[in-house]
Amino acid sequence: MLDPGMYLRLVLAWLALSGCFDDRYTCATDADCDLGVAGRCEIDHACSSHDASCASGRRYSPHSGPESGTCFDDRIALADLCAAGQPPPLADACTSNVCRKLTACCETAWTEACVELAEIEPACNLTCVTRIAIVASRGASMTETWTLDWSGTAWTGTKHGGSVVAWLAPAPGKITPRLATIDPAGRALSVDDGTVVSFGADHDVRNVASVDFDRDGRDTVAIDYLDTQAPTADHAAIIKLGDRSVRELGALDATQRLSWGDYDHDGFPDAIGVNGSRYDYFDNAEPPDTSHIRGLNNITSRSMPGNMLGNTTPAVRSVDWVDFDNDGTLDAVLFGNAVRVHLGMNVLSVTPLFTLDCDPPSMTCSEAGYVSLAGAVVADPVRSQLLVSVDNEPAATPPTRNLYRITADTVGAPQALAFSPAACGTPCQPIRAVVVRDLDGDHQLDIVAIDAKLGVFVALSGSGGLSTLHALPSGLLPTTIDPAQSFTAVRVSVSGVPR
Repeated sequence: MLDPGMYLRLVLAWLALSGCFDDRYTCATDADCDLGVAGRCEIDHACSSHDASCASGRRYSPHSGPESGTCFDDRIALADLCAAGQPPPLADACTSNVCRKLTACCETAWTEACVELAEIEPACNLTCVTRIAIVASRGASMTETWTLDWSGTAWTGTKHGGSVVAWLAPAPGKITPRLATIDPAGRALSVDDGTVVSFGADHDVRNVASVDFDRDGRDTVAIDYLDTQAPTADHAAIIKLGDRSVRELGALDATQRLSWGDYDHDGFPDAIGVNGSRYDYFDNAEPPDTSHIRGLNNITSRSMPGNMLGNTTPAVRSVDWVDFDNDGTLDAVLFGNAVRVHLGMNVLSVTPLFTLDCDPPSMTCSEAGYVSLAGAVVADPVRSQLLVSVDNEPAATPPTRNLYRITADTVGAPQALAFSPAACGTPCQPIRAVVVRDLDGDHQLDIVAIDAKLGVFVALSGSGGLSTLHALPSGLLPTTIDPAQSFTAVRVSVSGVPR
């Protein structure tokens, strides 16, 4: 008679040889994965362990079925190429061409620069509905939140409650981007798919964005918030929306409003945060211990030149990510008391590629007072462009409505775009935010500009190129701001769906 143990082993061997036995161990939590270093239960319920030789930093453990021993891959087939904040895409005719122009799109994440390149890439044949989330503020006591949508035939403005609104990437397997709202107290995140994440009384959330921080393919957002129990302390946290888990990343050295991009080109999204005239580069990195749980390291701090008179205007308004020097990797462009372009490398460069100041913007100027600059970057595989608006200071100086187009080879000679002669109030309000998208489906990038009273202007590229911005009907965003005042800051996030 066979020993029972021997009998079982013979049965298992026969099943394996006959192909009837699936050598796959399934997990439910990280605690179920004890093979290798820093075991993790992946989204497909197979175990992985840390392996620095993989682009994702993870390799499937034995007994993971066909994936056993292969590198974990967070790339996905993107159903919505119009939405930023998603994991890198699987290669096809469209994404391969985009990634030849900007490698970070397929090696780190699908960012807004990738969307712009896809809109003008013939192999993509992509036309998007454009959705813009707007946070307009004046100091700490006055904030309005809006969405501005372009369907392809009509514009719609919708007012929202809350202190922040921002577009999140579609949930895994879905096609529709989601609108996130932070409540007025900054203590809860609500997503329009019904997801709600509440925080403690010490949280005052200032910003939220989709980011595949861990490269694990899970539905992930990052927040940054002020600790109300220690008002000089700014913090960041990573939230997995699938299970509402929150992982604190620690203090940010009084830095706010994180913007995400792979600055050091290691395949993981880094962050640049701002506070006043200061901006900090944070590296997404593993700790020195053996946990391999990624966090943020403050690598470098820099400051914009000068301070705004009366301290009413943000010294750093926004950060944009684009391949400005066309070397295939992401660079950082900051708009505020000046415009600074930092080429991506392993640390934030001590000296920017160049700094623009004055009105009109110039690399060499002597400014008697201060100016504040807003704008965006037009991603282009041949010649990226800066779109820069200048707000004169001090406040007693009448502001002017302007928008300049600047390329790497015309930094010393910016081109002033024209505005249609429609009435704009007295005086005309300065442009506070700029969005770049293909609005009319001709696979050329167009401009949406928003001024300090939430007036909206659009320039379509057309056969003659971008030249004149035309005002959309007044009242599209019917702000309730005091007629004697204007918003000092307008922040935007952009998304969309194919149409």
